[in-house]
Amino acid sequence: MVLKEIEVTKPEGMNSKSCALLVQRAMRFQSDVMMECGAQKVNCKSVMGVISLGLKCGDKVILITRGEDEEDAAADVSEMF
Repeated sequence: MVLKEIEVTKPEGMNSKSCALLVQRAMRFQSDVMMECGAQKVNCKSVMGVISLGLKCGDKVILITRGEDEEDAAADVSEMF
């Protein structure tokens, strides 16, 4: 399992297009890819889950990957922020 704290640095935050692109990236991996922000934990392979976080610039999230390609998944998906 890989845990990685990430800060949203995009000035517009994670809009619907950014969320869709993040989900597309997460879907490339066999590992489970989850994101935690505050009390919410969502699957990064679910567009509605990622959008529901309503991430804005400056928000911090914890990216959690678990599986055979977890290191690659964490590195690749974290680039989206």
